[in-house]
Amino acid sequence: MVATLLLVVLLLGNVPHPPAPGKKPVTLRILPIGDSITWGYLHSALTVGPEGGYRLTLYNALTEAGQAVQMTGNLSDGSALPADQRAHEGHSTFVISQAEFFTPGWIADADPDYILLILGTNDMYPPGTYPTENPDGAPTRLASLLTTIH
Repeated sequence: MVATLLLVVLLLGNVPHPPAPGKKPVTLRILPIGDSITWGYLHSALTVGPEGGYRLTLYNALTEAGQAVQMTGNLSDGSALPADQRAHEGHSTFVISQAEFFTPGWIADADPDYILLILGTNDMYPPGTYPTENPDGAPTRLASLLTTIH
């Protein structure tokens, strides 16, 4: 998660700083884009299902640090998140090329300050299995998506 957030910071803006004492923090509009990991799927001894996944951890870390946050997107999942913070674009089984097709519209709808991109796991299946993307082309597809975002 940290590496992805740093990548996003480099692409889309400045590192947020805590507000001055007595000042209200600027609300960061965050658009999470990805596959089932972004949707909120976790598999551990504690959680299986759409509890919010890394979005919950990120939301808690930012708000505990005093940063105002607004998660954006057209989907709404993550029962452990506050109801107004469940928005995202995490689509189960999505591969990079599918996300790239929809990303311009998602960005236009959400008007985000930051985009969190966790995607590519489903591109790693061997050729001939679902999905039909060849893993060897994943870096090129990811570069194309980053160009679309930037």
